[in-house]
Amino acid sequence: MKLLSHPGVLIGISAFAILALIILVAIFSFSSNDLVETPNTPRELWRRNLNTQVGEGTVRVVNSHDGYAITVPSSWQVPDVASGTSGLSIFYHPLGLAAEGVDLPEGLFLKVWVEPAPQDADIRTWAQQNARAQNVMPTTIGAYSAFSFSRPLQETTMELETSPIEDSLLKMFLVQDEERLFVISCSAEGAEYLAWIALCEEHVSSFEIL
Repeated sequence: MKLLSHPGVLIGISAFAILALIILVAIFSFSSNDLVETPNTPRELWRRNLNTQVGEGTVRVVNSHDGYAITVPSSWQVPDVASGTSGLSIFYHPLGLAAEGVDLPEGLFLKVWVEPAPQDADIRTWAQQNARAQNVMPTTIGAYSAFSFSRPLQETTMELETSPIEDSLLKMFLVQDEERLFVISCSAEGAEYLAWIALCEEHVSSFEIL
């Protein structure tokens, strides 16, 4: 008790408590800056702020909250935020979004979102159950082992049946760490869809887990 009553000890304990409080506030503030607060919505569904780092003809897009980054050409249309439900969506068309005569969704979409790592199934099974995938094949994305598959985009008819869309392709890449499954997709529709998918694949290789 005498030790605790010593002025030097009390000052040391107070200083330590203040430092711990500052660290906690800083961590909370940093985490909050990663998210766009949405009233009456669960925190995990809040939109994610994106940090963009401009290079020579490229933009590195960083989602700190979900723990990934990807680099794309600066001519691609990168949003300020990623959705808390459907993830990051980047669009590319040589004429731009508002160009006259462009019938959207013609063009290329690069999307990234995060799922919990499958616990009771391997990635192939997850892809078959959640993305109607067939022929899921091992591949690599940069330094990461991954799986991929491709299929035409689907449209739903008035009878609620699905049919493939002509001149379209969806290619998905799946990368897993201990807790997360990162899903990266390239989807393109239009006369140039094969060239756009090939272009998208080039930039998928820049994907990083942070």
